Amino acid sequence: MSKTIKQIADELGVSKDRVKYLVKKLPSKWVEKRGNITYINTDGERNIYMLEEKKWGKSDEITHIETELDRVISTHLPTEEQQKDMEIERLKARVAELERQLEYERANSEEKQALLKAWNDEQIQQFNRIIEDNKKLLQLIDQEQQLHLRSIESKDKGLAIEEKQPEPKRHWWQRRRKEQTEE
Repeated sequence: MSKTIKQIADELGVSKDRVKYLVKKLPSKWVEKRGNITYINTDGERNIYMLEEKKWGKSDEITHIETELDRVISTHLPTEEQQKDMEIERLKARVAELERQLEYERANSEEKQALLKAWNDEQIQQFNRIIEDNKKLLQLIDQEQQLHLRSIESKDKGLAIEEKQPEPKRHWWQRRRKEQTEE
């Protein structure tokens, strides 16, 4: 698979200019230019790595140290089974923590429900008192309206009695005097 100059530079930890310089030393069959991007095939890539190692003088001793380092790291790192055991223990601890939180929430929930029930009972009692007060007010209003209606009826009867009595018959001159006095 072909790689770009930037990809190789990143892998080697060098600048793109350094890789460009090394690419110029490669045969053209290992280098392909597509548009503005230069691709280097696997043979060219291997050659660039070898040229760069020569520059830094990577010897067999360094290679030996690297392999020894890999071996030490692999022996001190936990095995896959140990990693699984550690993960299981971590998950068990997490489950225990979540169970404690759940129990705490349940206890708080029961307490909140009890408080809410007491509050609801109090609200219901208040509403019942308000309903009773409203019933009493309605009775008083009804009584007041009945009294008012009776007083209006009694006034109407008094007016009706007065209206029923005919005025005494007057002569024309008496009627005229009354009209003059009213003006």
